[in-house]
Formats: sequence, structure tokens, C-alpha cells
Amino acid sequence: MPPFTSPSYSYAEAESALGAAIGFGLVHQRSIIKLRLKHLQRLNLIELNLGKQRRAKYSRAQITLWLLALILAETGADPTLVVTTLKNNWKSLVGTIERATSYEARSGQPYYLCLYPRVLSAPVVQMPALSIEIFQIQQPNPFTPGYDPLRQLVTANHESWFCIHDITRPLSRLENALPSRP
Repeated sequence: MPPFTSPSYSYAEAESALGAAIGFGLVHQRSIIKLRLKHLQRLNLIELNLGKQRRAKYSRAQITLWLLALILAETGADPTLVVTTLKNNWKSLVGTIERATSYEARSGQPYYLCLYPRVLSAPVVQMPALSIEIFQIQQPNPFTPGYDPLRQLVTANHESWFCIHDITRPLSRLENALPSRP
């Protein structure tokens, strides 16, 4: 695989891999995924510096950013809010995401996307309307009795909304669907 931030993939390769990562068949890839990606492009989620090139190339990091936006779209969050959240948090997430796409992540230690929505209360509490983080849980089943990190997360957010989603499998499917490059 090429370096995580090296532009190597065409739009068609990215779109196809994203469809596979989400679990959509070819028919849905052409409609739903394409429309979502075009909307995310209009919202400037991915910044392209084409220079004199006619066709853009995308890095694994950019394609993964699209995947996270599509996963967050499943929550029903406003796409402008999703784009703002991802752009504001990208620098703190990129290292963890790169580790989450590595072989180590696919070997049984799941990574979770944690979402903290505060859409209504954000202006009052002066916090972002949507916050995200990605973390690894060291046991394959986080719901086993006596599981301390999950209890700590629940305790720390006992009066707030938070959602967790295992992103290891979609990230693995994305990595497997992207064509191999030297």
C-alpha cells in the first residue's frame, strides 16, 4: 500500500471501495454513494490541489475521511455539521485512523468511533455541536462484565449523549477494496 497521505487512487476507485466498505452493491454505489460524495465535495470536505492535472487522485486518508462522513451520515446528522466536525478534528484523528487501517487493527483489537452530539445545547454550553474521537478497546467484546474503559466512558458522560460504533470492519473492507499500489 502507498503511504496513507499519498494521492494514488482515482475517483472511480475511491467510489467503488467506499461502496464495498459500507456494504452497498454496485447498483447503490452508482446512485446513493455518488450523490453523497458529490454533496460532500460541494461542502469542501476534501480539498484538492490539482495544479495542471485534469483528474484528481485521492489518498487513503482522503478516502477514509469520506468513509467517516458516510458513517456519520447514518446518524442523520446535518452534512454541513459532519464536514465541519471532521475538518476541525482531522489532525487529532489522522494518526489513530492510520493505525486503525493497519494490519494490527484487523488482527482483533477493534477501533471505535465515539460521537458526542450536542446540537441543541452547543450554544448554551459553548461546546461544539458534534464532537468525535476514535479509540481502541483492547478486548474483542467491550460489553463483558467488569470492562473498565467502557464503564469509564459511560460514567464520564452520564448526563450527555454519546454513541459508539465499531469502525474496524468498514475500515478493513475499505483497505481490501482499494487496489494494491507499489
